[in-house]
Amino acid sequence: SSHRGPASASRSIGSLKAPDSPRDLTATAPSAPSTEAQALAHYHAALAHQASGRVGAAVRHFRAALALQADFPAALCSLARAQSSICDWSSREATLVSVRASLVRQLDEGACPALQPFDAFAVPLE
Repeated sequence: SSHRGPASASRSIGSLKAPDSPRDLTATAPSAPSTEAQALAHYHAALAHQASGRVGAAVRHFRAALALQADFPAALCSLARAQSSICDWSSREATLVSVRASLVRQLDEGACPALQPFDAFAVPLE
């Protein structure tokens, strides 16, 4: 019969070779997500929260995305929109200044602005 007992199993385990160096262990370890990927994950989480009516949670995720990637026009404009929808005026002036600067930069670069047309009414463009 080909039945292997505990002694056979321990011999097999004992014959496993340990890595030669710590580098061997890290070669197969997954790398941490990039800052940009983390910011994008927060942005998408914010959109999901916002769509399901949890706007306060959305604001927290938009802020987290911007903390990770300051130049993230879509997150910035979405933050301004979300804050307005729940009457959060705590950082409105600073947010609008940032939205305006981002909008001007996008237009100067010939990029499609992240600011939605209706939201543009709330941003002083002077």
